[in-house]
Amino acid sequence: MAIAYDASSGGTTSGTSLTIAHTCTGSDLILVVVTKSDGANTVTGVTYDGVAMTNVSSFNTTNNYYGKMWILTNPSTGNNDIVITSSDSRGLGGAASSFTGAKQSNQPDANDTATWTATSMPISVTTTANGCWTVMGYCGNRNVSAGASTTVRIDGASSFQTAIGDSNAAITPAGSNTLTMTQSDTATASGGIFSISPVLAAIITDTLYIGDSLTASRRFSSTITDILHLGDSLTAVKKAIATITDILHIGDLISRASILWSRRTKPTTTYTNRTKPTTNWLIRLIRLLQENGDFLLMEDDEQILASGVDDATYTNRTKPS
Repeated sequence: MAIAYDASSGGTTSGTSLTIAHTCTGSDLILVVVTKSDGANTVTGVTYDGVAMTNVSSFNTTNNYYGKMWILTNPSTGNNDIVITSSDSRGLGGAASSFTGAKQSNQPDANDTATWTATSMPISVTTTANGCWTVMGYCGNRNVSAGASTTVRIDGASSFQTAIGDSNAAITPAGSNTLTMTQSDTATASGGIFSISPVLAAIITDTLYIGDSLTASRRFSSTITDILHLGDSLTAVKKAIATITDILHIGDLISRASILWSRRTKPTTTYTNRTKPTTNWLIRLIRLLQENGDFLLMEDDEQILASGVDDATYTNRTKPS
């Protein structure tokens, strides 16, 4: 599931706490809050719907604006209050954004902070997971606008000294990503950035049939073309690994380069909707094996047919007599 933007909110006050109403909608949610306190680092905690948020970074400026970024995975849906608490009474500000499709553990993926005395305020982070979004928080007292590859969700900088923006797109492949906000003059400001990793792709655990297309995740598929031996571990392509547990029945065509199924319906004794091959297939199979030099282990493990067998073929196996 890809990450997507949900909603934003913000506010300001002078006192020991600031309450901001915020509505979360969707699934696999993550809530991000940027806080500011004037003159001292006094913000001690943030909650949403009574649940404590986690502080992931802190930053401050020479003009005494103290900023922090907070996250909460799996926040309550609906309209609830963000409550920012200060250890004493002073100017407080906050901005928040929520996102869907976020992994619900081990967040953030990566983070960093920066301080600027310039109109352009770039900040970078190197993501580790594929498909992350990056989120930037700003703490200062100027209006801001979006720079390159950045979407500003809420610009409350001139009123409550915080702003928040994001990449508005997945970072694929993982690597360095830069977000940029631009302020109206060269006032000193500070901020942070972190990456949010997406929900992991589902792992498919369906039974593999030789010759089938293997989908190892939602992102790729590959066709099995390796030479297969019963009981071997099959490495398909792109790190997709499957263990062959199927029993080959007489009637399957075996070639040296690949295993092809001419009868895709399964034998009634083992599978459903497959016609069990007749003994006529045994004669045809033996001829094919003789031509190609392959081997077959039949269901009765005491019956072994082999031709053209050498030691190299039977690595880590008992060579049939």
